[in-house]
Amino acid sequence: MILKIDNLNFNLICDEKILHSKIPIIFLHGFTGNINDWKFLENKIPEKFTPIFVDLIGHGKTSSPDNAELYSSKSQIFFLKKIIDELKLNEIILCGYSMGGRLALEFSYEYPKNVKLLILESTSFGIEVENERIERIKNDIQIANKLDKISIKEFLDFWFELPLFNSLKNLPEEKLLKTKQERLFSNNKIGLRNSLLGFSTGKMKNYFLHASKFKMNILLINGELDTKFTQIGEKVIPFLPNGKLEIVKDAGHNIHLEKPEEFLKLLNKFLLNIREYK
Repeated sequence: MILKIDNLNFNLICDEKILHSKIPIIFLHGFTGNINDWKFLENKIPEKFTPIFVDLIGHGKTSSPDNAELYSSKSQIFFLKKIIDELKLNEIILCGYSMGGRLALEFSYEYPKNVKLLILESTSFGIEVENERIERIKNDIQIANKLDKISIKEFLDFWFELPLFNSLKNLPEEKLLKTKQERLFSNNKIGLRNSLLGFSTGKMKNYFLHASKFKMNILLINGELDTKFTQIGEKVIPFLPNGKLEIVKDAGHNIHLEKPEEFLKLLNKFLLNIREYK
């Protein structure tokens, strides 16, 4: 379905017939991703839950406006709240991967009463050192400028060659090729460029300083081979009042792509072990 918010189209998939009779889980994809990244979860989560898959701004079939400010944290939180309100939902579960995890985290901080559970896969809690934040913003600007000079295919080849995604090379060649082709046809330069500029990790608040304020149950899922984000998880988990950290063996940054069965098992275990539903 398409929801129109402030003259922008937001693409999402949900079962409207059961939306208010089950517990909704909103799934948020990462940079260059789209709602199809989560299709492996369809009909595989516990019966009392219902998934909502959303194409974030600049991705998939959702609008890709020229104004980079519309991709900022403030704007994306606003759009997500509007989606939740349009669907007439009160409490939700949020599950986000990487960029989508950052949005899920930031939304939960701003609207804690709306979020019952939070699942964060390979998610940053912000950059603690000011100089490193500035460098990250500069780096994302450079990558955005690089995108201006090359094709989407060339950019995706460059993106998947980043050290962060080294473990994707362990995937069967056919699966990796299919993933790249999916992103090739579902992305555009304006959306990707403005996502880098408007939603850079360098512009993110340092949530390490606010970790104790997240009172909801939180599951962090990180890949063993993704040492940077595993260290982030290990650093922040002692400060999350109701946090749990799971590290998936032989997986890197994109766990749900590399190890979908293990990801699904951890997700379902977490959902079924929480007894606080109305």
